[in-house]
Amino acid sequence: MRESNPWFEHQRKSWGWRASLSSWTWNIEKTTPMTVEIFSGCEKVELLLNGKSLGKKNTNDSTKLRAYWTVPYEKGEITIEARAIDITTNPSNIAN
Repeated sequence: MRESNPWFEHQRKSWGWRASLSSWTWNIEKTTPMTVEIFSGCEKVELLLNGKSLGKKNTNDSTKLRAYWTVPYEKGEITIEARAIDITTNPSNIAN
């Protein structure tokens, strides 16, 4: 059980939290369609399955910092690479 946290409660009510599982190990048939949801504060995320890129997507306020993929299930490892804004070349994007 988690202690009440006013910030968390505000975020939960205004953004909503989906029921999610952090596993990629399933007892299902290969190629079964699976939805992958990524939540990131970085501007772009890339989803990889067994080292192979499944594409890159933007995450920002309009996407509620989320990106979604529907991918055919395959045993192995699913990973994410996140890319942040380079403030040395684009300082106008720094949030105050």
